[in-house]
Amino acid sequence: MQRNLFQIVKAAKTLLDPRRHLFVSFTANQLELVLFVRSFFGWKEEASRSIAVEKIAENYSHIGSYLSEAVESMKLPSQTRVSWVLPPDIVGILPRNSFDGDDVNLEKALPFQREHVVVSTRSIGNAFKNQILWVHKDWLSEFCKISSAAGLQCVELFARAQLFTAALPEIAGQGAILVENTQGTNFLHVFNAQKEIIRSTNLGKCSDNRLITLVGREKNSIGNPASRVYRTGLDQTEPALQADEIHSIDVLVTSPEKLKIQGLAFSIQQGVELEPGESEVIPIVMWVTSLVLSIVIAIFTVLWFEIIDLKEQISDGRAAIRKDLKVFEEAKLSRKESLRSAKLVELRDSFEAEPQSFKALASVIGTIDAKSTLSYFSQKDHAVVFAGAGTGRLDFSSLQNPKYLIDFQPTPVSSIKEVTKVGYAYKARLERDLSTVEKFSERATKP
Repeated sequence: MQRNLFQIVKAAKTLLDPRRHLFVSFTANQLELVLFVRSFFGWKEEASRSIAVEKIAENYSHIGSYLSEAVESMKLPSQTRVSWVLPPDIVGILPRNSFDGDDVNLEKALPFQREHVVVSTRSIGNAFKNQILWVHKDWLSEFCKISSAAGLQCVELFARAQLFTAALPEIAGQGAILVENTQGTNFLHVFNAQKEIIRSTNLGKCSDNRLITLVGREKNSIGNPASRVYRTGLDQTEPALQADEIHSIDVLVTSPEKLKIQGLAFSIQQGVELEPGESEVIPIVMWVTSLVLSIVIAIFTVLWFEIIDLKEQISDGRAAIRKDLKVFEEAKLSRKESLRSAKLVELRDSFEAEPQSFKALASVIGTIDAKSTLSYFSQKDHAVVFAGAGTGRLDFSSLQNPKYLIDFQPTPVSSIKEVTKVGYAYKARLERDLSTVEKFSERATKP
């Protein structure tokens, strides 16, 4: 699961890469170039070159001319990214358990001082997490110059042993010792049971007896007698390596060089990744970080003073509201009473406009004060009884010339059984039949 996750991460990373990526596998006698191009459907191989070279100097600077000719024939644009696959005398491998993951112990495990070496310390999932690749800065500078002279940008250095991790069979509990022969040059690669690279050595041209001695020594050093020995890259006419000290030597059938490079390019294995222009990028990043930090501090300072001013305005507003609250409550109560009185008058007028059976009720409503409520009204013949909540204080100005009711008298509250919470109760008498009153009123109003 974790391995698949890192494959997805690496695939997502390639989407941000340029459209072309060149892999160059280099030995003392040969350059193998494989160009990958990213299309809509992903990365694919576009071209490959196999170039025989002749070693002239120890620093391999002469291969720049071979590389430039190949780049020109492939018509690669300037600054195309290039990754190198280099022999073990250039890119070394160090098991992580040899220094307990501590940078101080790492310096003790390296053959050079720590400041003279570039290492790849980032592990990738559970696979290959125990191996660290390292390269001396002189070699790093050399291959960066070779790449730059050919118009390429060097981005990563791989170890040659990484080409064979996919080809080794997975046998539980068994490590592997691989003797590789490439055009007469022998390499010795040692793997543990998890196919992690323990060591890789450039043996050059050596006899079978020396190979047998070295292989036996490696089997004893890794402490795993079950480790199998493989040999690859031999010509068909060359006899297989055999010895009594080694129980069996298997021939490892591998793919052609360019297919091994393709497998490495699309795997999750990691090389020594380079950060071009690191000395220039770091000051720029620090300057941008300082600028952003200054802007953030300035923004927070302005916001702080704005918040303080806003708090003062809110405090003043609350004080003004408290002062006006009493006046507001009094005005609100007065308005409520006015609205209630207006509603009462409106209700009485509406009753007067209704049929005559509501005339007496309208007269009762107009008689009691505005602070009382009418909860009960009863009319039987000429007798009227009404009750409600409140004081039931009568409006004497209305009683002086009652239109319909006379003889207002209080009556016991307990006599009203129909409603609860009765505060007052009165009984009155209709002056005469309502229809007679209406006729009398109409005659009185005629000229």
